[in-house]
Amino acid sequence: MTADLGYPAARLVPAGVRVLAVAAAGGAGLLQSADGPVWGAIAAVAAALAAARADQIGSAPPLAVLLAAWAATYGGHQSPLPRTLAFAVLVLLVHESLALAADVPLQARVSRRVLARRLRHLGPGVAAAVVVAGVVAVTSRVTGSAGADVVGVLGACVVVTGLVILLRAGRQR
Repeated sequence: MTADLGYPAARLVPAGVRVLAVAAAGGAGLLQSADGPVWGAIAAVAAALAAARADQIGSAPPLAVLLAAWAATYGGHQSPLPRTLAFAVLVLLVHESLALAADVPLQARVSRRVLARRLRHLGPGVAAAVVVAGVVAVTSRVTGSAGADVVGVLGACVVVTGLVILLRAGRQR
């Protein structure tokens, strides 16, 4: 994993994924900032702390801050679909960036194969974000009920998780 394959960015990747995690957390927090950039700043600081010790802390602190920001901004109210989708993709980037940061020390040279494998992990996550955001939009328009929204989102998460498990099981054979 740390073999130098000669491409120029090999040494920049470990720092780059940490910067990406901080930027994505700050951006996701800003999406929730009705009160100014407070949530964005808190999320960026949490991501910076997590990125500094990604192998020990993980992605829980910035994700907890982002969930709190979401709850504080929308509570039981419906959030706009484009904002929901952007938020979901940014949360995914925070999580995946910090996962790669936990695996790769700052001094490492990351191979193209490792990067390609990590990028393939993003595809199903982005697809899941689109599906869940679509389910939220449909259920809220059909029922107008927050309870139906929750059931719809949970159902979509179960279906998408099942599909991802089936796809990964098929690849392992």
